[in-house]
Amino acid sequence: MGNSAAMISTPPKPDAVTHNRRKGLGVLLAVSLAAAACGGSGGDDGSAKFEEVDEAITGSDDAGDAAPEFDDSEDSANSQQEPALKAGSVDDNADFPAYLAYRDQFLQTGLPVRSLDIDERHTVQIVDANNRPVANTLVTVLADGEPQAEVRAGNDGIVFIHPGAYGRIEPQDILEVQVGQSDTLRLDRSDPGVDTLRLSDSQQQSDSADLDIIFLLDATGSMSDEIEQLRTTIDNVAQRLDELPSRPNVRLGLTHYRDQGDAYVSETFDLTDNIDDFRDALNGVQADGGGDIPEALDEGLADAMNLPNWRATASTTQIIFIVADAPPQVGRDVEQPYDNSLRSAAARGIKIFPIASSGSENDAEYVFRQMAQFTGARFVFLSYGAGGSAALGTATDISDADYNELPLNDLIVRLVMEELEPLNR
Repeated sequence: MGNSAAMISTPPKPDAVTHNRRKGLGVLLAVSLAAAACGGSGGDDGSAKFEEVDEAITGSDDAGDAAPEFDDSEDSANSQQEPALKAGSVDDNADFPAYLAYRDQFLQTGLPVRSLDIDERHTVQIVDANNRPVANTLVTVLADGEPQAEVRAGNDGIVFIHPGAYGRIEPQDILEVQVGQSDTLRLDRSDPGVDTLRLSDSQQQSDSADLDIIFLLDATGSMSDEIEQLRTTIDNVAQRLDELPSRPNVRLGLTHYRDQGDAYVSETFDLTDNIDDFRDALNGVQADGGGDIPEALDEGLADAMNLPNWRATASTTQIIFIVADAPPQVGRDVEQPYDNSLRSAAARGIKIFPIASSGSENDAEYVFRQMAQFTGARFVFLSYGAGGSAALGTATDISDADYNELPLNDLIVRLVMEELEPLNR
């Protein structure tokens, strides 16, 4: 890796548990999309496609295994000293009705959060003329023929459409998605489900695998117990990403934030392909400040999205990992509140994986899950083994049976591998 990281500052102003609900339905979703792409037939081609999608997502009969395209045999060699932090994760898009039920229950608490209407959600997979998923496709959302929003599909060609979140679409409007000038699909608003938009032309898949990752860290005093462990974890992750079998062109960056009135609100170290420069930036993070529970997450996320020199969205896998234990200051007027950042992330194809740390309460969990669900990512949370408590609020609907517990470094690497996997098919 080679270029130096530049700092950009914003001044003050444990043993696997089988995952059932949210992972199993994710496989069914992928199979449904594959069936649509294959024309719904049950012939040899369709069956082969089902097996390919199932194996790519589950890897084996054990839902916790990684996809078979990747070799995890180097994990123990690269983790000679296994970091103490362990974590679980769930995919709220895989069981969307359950997530809506959790959302409705939370909103009854009256805790302040920023509004993001996701009650109506459509799932669309973009495929080319040969029924192959098209990565990073820019999709325009139309209401009565007029453009209302843009959303970018992931590497698997899947995009989630949330008409209520765009602010200008009425329930009676005709809803369509469009790629380019001529490929258009009308969505059934009376029964939102899974659809396939087949493009009229075959698409050339890029041979390169550019990967930009920003780690967004809460650096307030409440994180002091975990900052040192996170340093070890993230340093291990950076080394292993640089050695992935798929050999992606990796750049890493860092934003850490505190709150108004502290020594700084946020600082950003630009994306770099030099792992030593990234390590130096990470080692410079010290936990301090804060005070009240909410922190400057709005400002930190905005800076993580806007300040780094991200590469072209059409050809780059873009990820933000947030490590935090507190919600944003939603009562404060900010230039770019987090709900606007989420809309921008969806348009740019940036997936946001929040990692809830110990002390996370109900409002923090809710906001973190908003971020993951809206951008098509997974919600990650620290966990503490048998008899321990995960970093979840008291009103959570997540149980021990809903996730696998893994070392945090292994889980982060696995999540990145899963994002890259469709590019290797």
